[in-house]
Amino acid sequence: MKDMNQCPICGGSNFERREVTETFEYKGQSLEYPNYVVYACGSCGEEIVDSKCLKESDRKIRDFYRQVDGLLTL
Repeated sequence: MKDMNQCPICGGSNFERREVTETFEYKGQSLEYPNYVVYACGSCGEEIVDSKCLKESDRKIRDFYRQVDGLLTL
């Protein structure tokens, strides 16, 4: 995201960084992921996940899916 102060959806300037606990659910089980970074627009309500956070969380989420499926994790 080029301009972290402006919403890419509505163009509003009320766009702020938030750290939330995101919950991922898979086959009836859940994984809580703290410090998940999103950018939220106070004008339209859109939330966009930080690209760095998305990359960092990817492995943990895939391991969670494997664990639920009874497969080996990396």
